[in-house]
Amino acid sequence: MSDQQGTAVAPHKKQRRGFAAMSEETRRRIASLGGKASHAAGTGHEWDASTAREAGRKGGIAAGVTKRRMRTLPTESTASVKYLVTPAVPQTKAGE
Repeated sequence: MSDQQGTAVAPHKKQRRGFAAMSEETRRRIASLGGKASHAAGTGHEWDASTAREAGRKGGIAAGVTKRRMRTLPTESTASVKYLVTPAVPQTKAGE
């Protein structure tokens, strides 16, 4: 890098900020406090086997819908053939 006068300038090292600058132990302690506070307020969520199963089922359904939708969309290679190329002469029915 260089400044406006053409002299070399050492690049600045990117410093970590926020949670990235904290030690793993500090981040865990803060997360623990947040979890305890949410449960104390009554807004915490407990996962049991049936809740986890239901969430997994919904995720699987959503993924399947997206996969099916992607299969039906035209790709770039088929779009030019199917949708952009039109016949020069309109086709007529046989016998007209």
